[in-house]
Amino acid sequence: MTQVPLFSQMLLKQEKQDRSKVLYIGWAYRKFRKVLTTLLHYKTLILIVSVLLLAAAAFNFNNIKKTFFPDFNYNQVYIEYKLPAGAGPQMVQDDLSRITQHLLSLDEVKQVVSSQGQTPTRYCLVRPMGEAADNYGELIVDFEDYETMTRMKPVLSDYLHNNFPDARTRIRKYNLSIKASHTVEVEFTGADPSVLRDLSRQAQGIFRDNPFADPYTIEDDWEHVGQALIADFNQQAATRAGVTRSDVGNAILAATDGLPVGEYFEGQTRVKIIMKIRNADGSCIEDLENIPVWRMMPDISGVNEKTIHEMLTGVKSTDELIKELVSPVPLSSVTQGVDLNWEEQVVRRVNGQRAIQVQCEPVDGYSPALVRKTMLKDIEAIHLPDGYNAVWVGEQELQGDALRNIFR
Repeated sequence: MTQVPLFSQMLLKQEKQDRSKVLYIGWAYRKFRKVLTTLLHYKTLILIVSVLLLAAAAFNFNNIKKTFFPDFNYNQVYIEYKLPAGAGPQMVQDDLSRITQHLLSLDEVKQVVSSQGQTPTRYCLVRPMGEAADNYGELIVDFEDYETMTRMKPVLSDYLHNNFPDARTRIRKYNLSIKASHTVEVEFTGADPSVLRDLSRQAQGIFRDNPFADPYTIEDDWEHVGQALIADFNQQAATRAGVTRSDVGNAILAATDGLPVGEYFEGQTRVKIIMKIRNADGSCIEDLENIPVWRMMPDISGVNEKTIHEMLTGVKSTDELIKELVSPVPLSSVTQGVDLNWEEQVVRRVNGQRAIQVQCEPVDGYSPALVRKTMLKDIEAIHLPDGYNAVWVGEQELQGDALRNIFR
């Protein structure tokens, strides 16, 4: 704010103008005056030609590609790679290494950069950031030019889906539509996850019948159903023991995947500190019924006059009292069993309601608006139970928000 006006005064000098010089006598003004005089002389013909050109321009609006956020003419794409929930990071690393070796063997590919766990930070602002997860990875691929990238994109897509069928893979270009993960999205909201799953299957069937939708990109934003350990919490027994639901959850987590307790840095790498409960020989605990459940707060319900008297007379030491207050209880004493059941791994919510988005991308050369227009009536014909709603999101929502802000 200080340098711009200061240096402008020093470097930008205003030339002194000769007030006696006649304006508008240059050759450009003379040519413009001659053309304007000719057009006014044939004003009727000029008006007819102008109206015809305007009508032709309005008629040809149908030939304009209706893309609110066009892709950049960039010779680089990024590949999103995601395995089902529960897959280990070593499997992701091995797959990314195989894909990288294959890409580098192609003459059209100049460079490949891989990232595991999350999107590389601070390298580009015109793209969405993927969710950090152990089963997620990315590949950034450089080509010779934009035309080569466009030609190789379907080739790479076929390779990824044929050789890695268990993974969700998607090749994405760069554009300003960074808020939505897909350009074509319809969102269903309601209370029951099973009903939302059924609505998603119906919508995905309509998406697959659309000739302009890329079949490799048709999916929803929920994870596959997976198995989970579910403890039948006994509220009365837990209250007597001074144990809460979070205490039980922390105990099960420590005995299985591990309980995060902190983190530290090795150079620029962040490393998590995880506490795990194991058997004396270091093996994993198979029977969870008797794992210790530690209380976050000491249980002082058993402290009475007798306890204080025993401490004062030396019958009970302070260490013995502390051990009684903070000693764990077995999991079986505060639950009615632990079962392995199927459940939804991820249930997304919008404004407090469960929501599932059915998503896709258009085939190269076609616009998201055309994909949506082709199946609009079929999607709206899906029967929605009471309390369930469907709304178009993705680029359609972003376009509506932008236009409302413009004409506000």
